[in-house]
Amino acid sequence: MSKKKLIALFILLALLLPLPFFINNFIVKHQISLNKKVVNEELVVFEEINFSGKKPAIKIKSLLSGQPTALDLLKKTANIKIQGEKNTAFVLEINNVAPDQKKREYWAFFINNKLANIGAGGCLLKNGDRILWKIINY
Repeated sequence: MSKKKLIALFILLALLLPLPFFINNFIVKHQISLNKKVVNEELVVFEEINFSGKKPAIKIKSLLSGQPTALDLLKKTANIKIQGEKNTAFVLEINNVAPDQKKREYWAFFINNKLANIGAGGCLLKNGDRILWKIINY
């Protein structure tokens, strides 16, 4: 092989060897920026609070940003009393309406028509979610 071809091959390898690193770096940076967009995008969430006839029901469409929870939404839309915080928060009252403990009632929330199996403070909302709060029996 001639000296010119050997030098050309060496230069070509020198240019191509770091290419996978740069491509991977670009992809990782691109994914991070996409994740930031998802975290900062605004969500439209629908909430209904049913007071079991004690007060008229409230229906609200909210625009939220960040990574809100069902509890964050409720704090924004109603006057509430809770026991505990974040994942362990238990809703005691919504707009001065408390469940009757003698009747074994409590405030429950449903997400997309299903009884939630996680605390409201741990339930991250997604765009289009429908939240229903109502008093039910245990």
